[in-house]
Amino acid sequence: MTVYSLPRAAVNPDRPEVWEVASGVDALYMSGRVVIPGTVIERLQLAREVAEEAEGPVGLEFGGVDFKILPRGLRMHKYRLEHEFGIVAFTTSQKLPAVIIQPAAEFIHRVGPMGVVKFYRNVIERETGALELNASRLDLYIDVQGWDLSVDDRHNFVRRAIKVAGYEESENFNGLAFGARATNTVYSRIYDKTIEMAKKGGQYVEQTWGPTYDPSLHVRRVEFQMGRQGLRHYGIDTPEEAINSAPGLWRNLTVEWLTYRVETADSNRSRWPIAHEWEVVQEASMAHGAIGLNRMVQDHAMADLESLRPALNGYITSVAAIKGGRFVSDTMDLVAEEVQQYVVDTGRSFETQVAEKLGKRSFTIPESLQ
Repeated sequence: MTVYSLPRAAVNPDRPEVWEVASGVDALYMSGRVVIPGTVIERLQLAREVAEEAEGPVGLEFGGVDFKILPRGLRMHKYRLEHEFGIVAFTTSQKLPAVIIQPAAEFIHRVGPMGVVKFYRNVIERETGALELNASRLDLYIDVQGWDLSVDDRHNFVRRAIKVAGYEESENFNGLAFGARATNTVYSRIYDKTIEMAKKGGQYVEQTWGPTYDPSLHVRRVEFQMGRQGLRHYGIDTPEEAINSAPGLWRNLTVEWLTYRVETADSNRSRWPIAHEWEVVQEASMAHGAIGLNRMVQDHAMADLESLRPALNGYITSVAAIKGGRFVSDTMDLVAEEVQQYVVDTGRSFETQVAEKLGKRSFTIPESLQ
């Protein structure tokens, strides 16, 4: 098991003890009421049948964007479309919202939450006409550095939530959770974002961190997830209202719903003073900064190359061992000979194969986001 070291913040007179490196919206799920034309349902049904036959996703142009439709739905929504930007699913049931939308977190950070709403509204309305969107989930976050936290510190939190859970990995702090997702109201997590990125990827997150980010230190994330019931409690209905209300919601959640305190002799924990670390959390900028969509294409291409390198090195060194190559330069000539032989054997030119790969890896930025 990997052991993650958790260095403390180095003493720096020009830097506060705890500081923000980023904050904003990390998730914005939506649902929509719309009348889906019969011709659109027919296209979706035919494409899904093809996907079922192929036992995997197949391409489908929808609203001017190249999606993939899957042979399975998303919960009770039968038609599931996926894209690098996220998931859209449709149903013909009159008892459910006609469409549900789950944007990828990376997409939100690339174009900003308002850009996400604009994109999905434009795409769907091109196929269906006027769309009424509702916010069904909103995640707000702040990433900070300089905060040394342990599972035992859960006793210093004053909370509305009844349920509290603590997590450690290799005896290092890796999270506190307050509340339960199943309530669809408010659920909060505080965890080590650096460890999560090491496990799950998401290196784009580092691009959201501002100039105060210190790469030698771990990043703690404080996150609040608000479900549909929680949003309704605050009178929030549309995704635009959710985005515009983010600063006020954050203030309420970090003042009324959850606080981190300095323990005193007072038996009433709600009278303990607010800890400096939590004051930083309460003052999150909620800037929703957009880091740019064009970079997404480059980043994904670099990630693909990194994943190919081990296999590429293995094949090339195998060719060298079989055909007597000793150095990279002479081995590449031997590799070229093998590629040419493959072209002759298959009757498919190298140029044709490259063109096919380019087609599969194409990534077009929709007009609505340019």
